[in-house]
Amino acid sequence: MFLLLNDTEILETDEEAYSQILIRAFPQHTWESNQNIEGGHPLFLYNLATVVGDRHRWGTNDFSELKEKVATVFSKIYRTT
Repeated sequence: MFLLLNDTEILETDEEAYSQILIRAFPQHTWESNQNIEGGHPLFLYNLATVVGDRHRWGTNDFSELKEKVATVFSKIYRTT
């Protein structure tokens, strides 16, 4: 809802692209497919939530670094208009 309210354009649509962007930022994460989630973007958000919820996948214990990594990932996937 936040993305919609802020007129955010989604730049990527391909599940493989989402996967590569997330894994470059969080190499300890293994992309998880979920048969109950359809579409690349919802699956990306699911995987991002998994990363954020599990400190071992962050690659750091520094919350500031996590925020920077998420901001970098978002800059590759979203553009605000």
